[in-house]
Amino acid sequence: MIEAKLVLINQNTLEALEELDATKIVERFTKTAIDVLSGDFGFMFWKLENQNKYQIAYVSPETPYTPKLPRKKGYNHKASLGRIPYFITNPKKDLLPYMKSIAIIPIFYKDHQYGNIVVCFKKKKFFSLEEKPLIMTLSNSAAQVLTIFRNHKKSERDYIKLLRQKDEFFNIASHELKSPVTSIKGFAQILEKISEKDTTKTKYFLEKINRQSDKLSRLINDLLDISRIETGKLLFENKKFELEELIENTIENLKVATGTHPISFRSDAKFWIKGDSHRIEEVLINLINNAAKYSPPQTKIKVSLFRKDDLAVVEVEDFGYGISEKDKEKVFNRFFQSKNSHAKNLSGLGLGLYISNSIVKHHKGMLNFTSKTNSEGTVFSFTLPYYKYRVNKKTLNI
Repeated sequence: MIEAKLVLINQNTLEALEELDATKIVERFTKTAIDVLSGDFGFMFWKLENQNKYQIAYVSPETPYTPKLPRKKGYNHKASLGRIPYFITNPKKDLLPYMKSIAIIPIFYKDHQYGNIVVCFKKKKFFSLEEKPLIMTLSNSAAQVLTIFRNHKKSERDYIKLLRQKDEFFNIASHELKSPVTSIKGFAQILEKISEKDTTKTKYFLEKINRQSDKLSRLINDLLDISRIETGKLLFENKKFELEELIENTIENLKVATGTHPISFRSDAKFWIKGDSHRIEEVLINLINNAAKYSPPQTKIKVSLFRKDDLAVVEVEDFGYGISEKDKEKVFNRFFQSKNSHAKNLSGLGLGLYISNSIVKHHKGMLNFTSKTNSEGTVFSFTLPYYKYRVNKKTLNI
């Protein structure tokens, strides 16, 4: 189901690139949004250039009434402020004769808003976790196509490159989202059959379901984070936390996932940071998981924390396959996946380092790496400014 909808969005994007009329592009994406969400009807409000006013750009034939232009403090205004899809399951009374639920999809490219696609449902609809990243993907695709059209930069070279990138992304995303969903369904069916007979097997399959659910959740969160980064809406907390303790807890929590790789942790000091501890933990998890993924089983992973040039430095070193010269300049690109023989069978969307780099930059730090080929390993490191530190040497083997 997810795969088919991704293919639908992809195909629509490719066809929209060939349109010579903005109205036709808007019509295509509105119809696709209705199809992807299984809506009953929909329309698109086009934002007038350099004005805080809208006009109706497209109305689907099934629409049972004439849509009113958005009000200043209405649903469309809230969706535009948030720059992310806005879902309403209890619309205002004057709309109830026509719909019971609404999805409003803002179309933004950087700070420029093209308008909002509105999808309506005659029956109450609850929007699933899987539908939200799909709609963000559609929103970003519409914004990109409209931007190409608006700037008249559809050269043959850029056109072919865009097609290739879209094809690669949707092929990878379709596979990666489909795999955990298939596994969850399979394990659930097995569990249903044995649940009354064998509690040991029940526990085993429940663990499998939880693991695949976590994988699906990470994939969806990565897709959502990409959309938020592109629109400048990635959210961060700004609280005080201690970095050494965060690293230690993160490694402890990763023991199961990286069980075939012993992890050592060396710290020279405690550092107190102002920022988002959950986002920094996300960076650590990504770097340590990558170190395990791109290293042979039983090879060690070294994590270090030390002070350099008045900055806290975190290093994650593996003794794996290394990064080839041709791949080094692409490592932080979104959707990048190495084509070397060791990496070709490894899963992932190629988003982790792109997101991690954005997180570290937000904290006024830098993410770097050094790597040698011929199985000599890679060292990823990132810096963070701190407001207080204390020497506290510690070595742990986990």
